[in-house]
Amino acid sequence: MLVGLSRYLGFPRGAGHVTVDAGLNYLESHDDHTAADLVRHALHQPASGHPVERASLFPMHEALLRRMKLAASALVRARGPLMLAQGQEWGRAKVRPEDNRLDGNSYCRDDATNHLDWHERERNRPLVDHYRRLLQIRREWLTDVLTGPAPLMVLHTDRMWAFGYTAATRRGPVVDAVWDGRRGDCADANGGERQGLRLRCGRFMG
Repeated sequence: MLVGLSRYLGFPRGAGHVTVDAGLNYLESHDDHTAADLVRHALHQPASGHPVERASLFPMHEALLRRMKLAASALVRARGPLMLAQGQEWGRAKVRPEDNRLDGNSYCRDDATNHLDWHERERNRPLVDHYRRLLQIRREWLTDVLTGPAPLMVLHTDRMWAFGYTAATRRGPVVDAVWDGRRGDCADANGGERQGLRLRCGRFMG
């Protein structure tokens, strides 16, 4: 999907990796800001450089949760191998214990900054469950698809917007769509079904 998106946006075919097995898809790694912390900064919650009470970060507020669901939907539907960092599925934060600020360079810190608090996982179940559903779809429907190239497909109907792709799987043809649930019901996207395709949708905004 990410390769197809780069071509859809006009990048030349030779720019970057063009085969699904030539790279690794991920949102965050181990040393820098977590993906959720980057979005927290972008939303100014907390304001950059300001201290924060760790307990106030969970459960996630709605704006952050919606953006993290979108990021997860794009990642898990990407072709090729993917990596999930520890704690990513609940939007973990790296908070330095000495000053209660988010840490964007936690290399070699053996303290609460890098330690996992599994209680936070239970306090942010909506994102954890979202990852679980996405990985189930990837495993049950898209295993055959995610190792081969396919163009980006933009689906338009009078009631929804979505991006995704069509593909052939062992379980039959499939349309995999990531869509904005505020603009209609997944069942309204009947274009694929009229062509004999099964429609698999993952709402990313709710």
